[in-house]
Amino acid sequence: MKKILLWMTTIVLSGLLLVPGLCVSASGLSVSVSGGKSAAIGSTVTVTVSISGTKIIGARANFTYDPAFLQYEGGGADVTDGNILFEDSSSTGKSSFSTTITFRTRAVGTAVVAVNFFQAQGLNSEGQLQSIGTGSGATTFTITTAATPTPTKTPTAAPTRTPTVAPTRTPTRTPTRTPTRTPTRTPSRTPSVSPSMTPSPTPSGEPTPTPTPDEIMTYTPTPVEMSTQTPRPIVTLEPPVTPQPTPPTSTTPPQMVGYNGITVLFWAFVGLVVGGGIGFFAGARVAVNTIRKQRRARQQAARKA
Repeated sequence: MKKILLWMTTIVLSGLLLVPGLCVSASGLSVSVSGGKSAAIGSTVTVTVSISGTKIIGARANFTYDPAFLQYEGGGADVTDGNILFEDSSSTGKSSFSTTITFRTRAVGTAVVAVNFFQAQGLNSEGQLQSIGTGSGATTFTITTAATPTPTKTPTAAPTRTPTVAPTRTPTRTPTRTPTRTPTRTPSRTPSVSPSMTPSPTPSGEPTPTPTPDEIMTYTPTPVEMSTQTPRPIVTLEPPVTPQPTPPTSTTPPQMVGYNGITVLFWAFVGLVVGGGIGFFAGARVAVNTIRKQRRARQQAARKA
């Protein structure tokens, strides 16, 4: 009979530990573990652990989880991987403590996070330190496959029609007909010919002498005189001549150009550089010779001494 009761008690307690957010308390310590839910693979889940009591000075706990389903990511200042430590810095005792533990889901299945406070101390009515008991709790996560997000259809903006601007017709300028000046025909002057001398008629009462061959041969005709009047000049109409503007005279001073297009100033600069170099080397040679003479004089003086 006693064995049957023991087995029943064990089964009941084991079932209670699997209930999410279960609080189990012993003596003066109450423990709460919550956060269990359904989550997809690769998501982050958080477990909240809280304790309460009278004038709690400190408490220690450890927590367990299946690394095949959950990966520890971190927690509050009171948490390290697998351990929880609550402490009261005022040494007067607190009524509650709370912290969080973060995990990342790794595989499909059921994952249980169990927390066990194995040590807790507080102050009694007389201010003395005493043990206030132990406690434990657990929460469960159901891990599923990641849901495929439904793509959101992005509306395509309708293109805005750009109105076409009709071209403006530019009027064509009608050329103005320039009248052509008709030249005036100048009549040519016909030279006037003086009429030839007509021989005087012979009186009718006398017979007309017959000329001899000698007279015919020696007859000289009277030359025809041409008019000596100067003819008028022919006038030709020409268009008026428009005077062309005189181009401005360049005021640029002439450049001094030397040999092969190189300016005189460039040759003067080259001469100055070459002369300075020769003078420098000559002065350096004189200084070197002077130093050598002084050195020889000192050597001779040292030998004599």
